[in-house]
Amino acid sequence: MTSLHIPQSALRTPQSALPIPHSTIELLDAPPPVMRRPLALIDGHAYAATWLYTRTTTTHRRDKDGALVTCDPPLVETGLRLHVLRDDGTLFGPAGDHPLPALGLDVILPEMPPAPGQPTASKPTAPVRDPLPPTSSTASLASSPASWTLTAPSPTSALWPNSSPALS
Repeated sequence: MTSLHIPQSALRTPQSALPIPHSTIELLDAPPPVMRRPLALIDGHAYAATWLYTRTTTTHRRDKDGALVTCDPPLVETGLRLHVLRDDGTLFGPAGDHPLPALGLDVILPEMPPAPGQPTASKPTAPVRDPLPPTSSTASLASSPASWTLTAPSPTSALWPNSSPALS
């Protein structure tokens, strides 16, 4: 004979308040649409991913027992949050017109770009050789050694965080 252990919290909770586990599995005819780059054209719509600064103010929350608690003073959190802008001007995300799940596609981006205006150090690169024969003014530049450079992000670096100036 096996024994069944029921936690005391479950005995005090009405049966109608307990969550009902439910899962369904579907076979899909095609892969679902996925946004894997900050700029994407999917099913005839253009999408742009961006990280916007948001401030979340919480005045009420639930404690571990589920009771409503007033936060005095309110809890304030500020940070960067992912949003997606569609070509019709609709913004999806925590502070947008609709939440991200309403977008109807998965957003899988490799990383968040650096904060605007925050300089980043780039690796040393070999000097670029001019295909034309050096003149007296370019001879000293062509023979200069590689060095570390400090670059500030451009306005488009938020859209293409992995682009390298050396590759463009």
